Amino acid sequence: MLQEGQFRPVGGSRFHDVRVRLIASTNRDLAEELEKGTFRQDLYYRINVFRITAPPLRRRKEDSSDLAAHFLQKSAGKYGRPVPALSPSALETLLRFD
Repeated sequence: MLQEGQFRPVGGSRFHDVRVRLIASTNRDLAEELEKGTFRQDLYYRINVFRITAPPLRRRKEDSSDLAAHFLQKSAGKYGRPVPALSPSALETLLRFD
């Protein structure tokens, strides 16, 4: 009953008031899934209020080097290691993948 701003925990007997914003993500075409009957119509209309469509990485390869650098930096920070450089051949290999 999120549309009413309430929820009841599993096994609970009373409702709790809540202010919620739901963000959902999928790699499937939900309109197509709805037509096939594999996705609930009521849920589709509740979550399909504001849609952002991002093209897959294979269509924006120019982002690959920035993403690789981000994850290298994040992993290095997590393990307290220096940030490794991505060699030109490693980047070239990365860019060949769809």
